[in-house]
Amino acid sequence: MTPENVNLVVAIAVGIALGFVALAALIAALALWRLARDVRRVTDSANEALGVVNTELPATLKELRQAASNLDRVSAERDYMRLHVGARSWLIHHSMAALEERLDPQLFVRLHRSAIVRRDFITGFSRNPSGRWIARLGDESEQPVGRLYADRVRSIAGR
Repeated sequence: MTPENVNLVVAIAVGIALGFVALAALIAALALWRLARDVRRVTDSANEALGVVNTELPATLKELRQAASNLDRVSAERDYMRLHVGARSWLIHHSMAALEERLDPQLFVRLHRSAIVRRDFITGFSRNPSGRWIARLGDESEQPVGRLYADRVRSIAGR
């Protein structure tokens, strides 16, 4: 093989390698764009649920914003929160701590690390046989009260 042929083979090999690198970079850029799009969707859902208004949102997200003003309770489900409004609920990706900061403490109380409840949605309190507080809610469900939140319950219950 002549040196010219060797140079040609090397040039072709380098060109193919650069093509694969460019293709890999394009695939990585597409993956990052998709990730940014998905993060934007989740952020928009969370902002909408928290009452941040955007007039160009689809009707379903507008419903979610309206529902946030009638929120009964919030329950944690792993890395997500379920917003309960009457018989309907929405699952959003947001932290309980961030939501608790944005909710009015005169209207909402945190009863457990995984539960925030509207104060007037609580119909009463009782204690289970081990002495732990249980909140009875307006939908006839019960919410255990965490030990860290028992002082709040005592102040609401007037004890």
